[in-house]
Amino acid sequence: MLIEFPCPVCQTPLAIKKQVVGGQVNCPKCQKLILLPSESPLPRKQEDQPPYQSGTQYEVKEITRAIGISVEPYRRDLETKSSLLNDAVEMVKVRNDRIKEIETLMLNTQKDLWALEVEHEEQSEALELKLRQAHTDLNETEIKLETALQTQHQLAEQNVQGEKQRKKLKTELAAALEKIESLEG
Repeated sequence: MLIEFPCPVCQTPLAIKKQVVGGQVNCPKCQKLILLPSESPLPRKQEDQPPYQSGTQYEVKEITRAIGISVEPYRRDLETKSSLLNDAVEMVKVRNDRIKEIETLMLNTQKDLWALEVEHEEQSEALELKLRQAHTDLNETEIKLETALQTQHQLAEQNVQGEKQRKKLKTELAAALEKIESLEG
C-alpha cells in the first residue's frame, strides 16, 4: 500500500511504500530534504484519481486532518531536535561546571605551589644563614686551634729550652760539686 502526499516545498505529488514510513528523502523535483508522513494526509476520493487534484473540494475536517498528518513528522523531528538540543545544553553546563572545578583546582594548586616556593625560599635563606654562621664559627675555631697549636709549639720549644738549661745547670752543678769535693778533699 502506498502513502501519497505532496512535497511540502514544491507541492509535487509523491508516493512511498508504507514500509519506508518515518524516514526522510530528497524530493525528486526540488531536491529538498523532506520528512515522510506515517499515512496519506488526504485519501483518494476515487481509486483511479490521485488525492491531490486542483478543483477537488475537501471538507474542513479532512483538511485539518491532512495538515495534522503532514505536520506530524516535522513536529516529531522538532521534538527530537529539541530534546537533543536540551541534552547538548545540559552537557555544556556539566562541561562548564567541570571546567570551573578544574580552574578552581588549578588556582588552588598554583596558590599552594607559590606558598611552597615561598616556604622553600625562606627555608633556603635560613639554611644559608646557618651555613654562613657555621662557616664563620669554623673559621674562628680554626684560628683558635692554630693559635693553640702555636702556643703549644712555643711551650714545647720553651720546654726543650728549659730542659737544655736544666741539663746545663745540672752539669754545672755536678762540676761545681766535684770542684768542692776536690777542694775539700
